[in-house]
Formats: sequence, structure tokens, C-alpha cells
Amino acid sequence: YDKNSGGNLKMVGLKMPNRWGLFDVVGNQWEWCQDLSGASYDKTPVENPANLNYTSTGSRVLRGGGYGNTARGCRCGHRNGDDGSYRNNNYGSRLCLLQL
Repeated sequence: YDKNSGGNLKMVGLKMPNRWGLFDVVGNQWEWCQDLSGASYDKTPVENPANLNYTSTGSRVLRGGGYGNTARGCRCGHRNGDDGSYRNNNYGSRLCLLQL
């Protein structure tokens, strides 16, 4: 978040992982999500709110906050939205390696 990043994107893994072994789950980059943002998004379920089947503004949901956010804005439940074609270094995707 803004107070421990110096306002810059950081390499993954510089902080300790969470209890599931995931690094930088919140606060480094906003994470693009599959679900659509729009006027009816607030009426969807809190868990797994995959809003894929309604008329939307074309915006995709972003979660987690980024390096420019305050600590309060860096949490999994914090949502934002932007046009899915928009790109900047504060938006990213999470890649996970599953161990079999």
C-alpha cells in the first residue's frame, strides 16, 4: 500500500506470504476479475459474484487495491471497476502455480 511501497509497484515475494502461501494478495496491484461491474453489481451475492449475464457498462471488476492506496483500501473485499481494455501498471492479473 502507499505507506510501505514508496508509491511504486514492487516485485512479488518481498513481503511474507499469507497463511496459504500466497504473496502480495492485496495492495501491490489491483487484480482484474472475470465478473462485470455495473449498476446491479451491488445486488449480487457476496461470495463468488460472477456477474456475467446482465447488461453492463463493459467494466470489469478490480479487487484488492494497489500500491497507491491507503491500508484501508487494500483488502480483498475492496472493489473497483474499469473498462476491461484499459491498461496501466497498477492493474494486473494473479498467476498461481498449483502443486499436484
